[in-house]
Amino acid sequence: MTSYEKELIERNYFLAISRLDVVPKDFETLIEGYLILKNKGIKEKLYIIGEGNGRVKIEKMIEEKKLGEDVILLGEKKNPYVWIKHSKLFIHSSRYEGLPTVLLEALMMDKFIVSSNCPTGPTEILTNPKVGELFDVGDANQLAEKVLKVLYDKDYQKELLKNIQLKKKEFELSEITEKFHKTIENLCNGE
Repeated sequence: MTSYEKELIERNYFLAISRLDVVPKDFETLIEGYLILKNKGIKEKLYIIGEGNGRVKIEKMIEEKKLGEDVILLGEKKNPYVWIKHSKLFIHSSRYEGLPTVLLEALMMDKFIVSSNCPTGPTEILTNPKVGELFDVGDANQLAEKVLKVLYDKDYQKELLKNIQLKKKEFELSEITEKFHKTIENLCNGE
């Protein structure tokens, strides 16, 4: 880690990790939502880990909104976990997903998560029990509202952390093995 990165990681920041692909990853909503938060007085920066063919367009969006000091494109990172660990909150803004593994990774590191309610994955990962906030795809105002709720409601944070611990148990090897065995047994019994 460079000295610049060490300086960045010591700041208060939100984190997004995504391929820099403008349309499916919906950087417009992410950056607009962040601008709304800045206008409401938040001090946290927004760091984005990832690389892709949309980088120039995203840099232009950041520049047009005069957020160059606040939204930092970190590029690809071999170890994103250190960045997740030190972040205050994880934001995911996709229009659609397959399996948003990055939400699972943030969850495993006990991070508060605000995600678009895109097809498929975020709803399944962040509910039952509720371990994060979902906003409508493309709704920057709702993204900002959800971030503020998670950021400032201490009782809600306690509830989320309790639920995160319960949710993480679902991913323990013993739980997965038991579910796998039950599925095979049901299939063998024609269910």
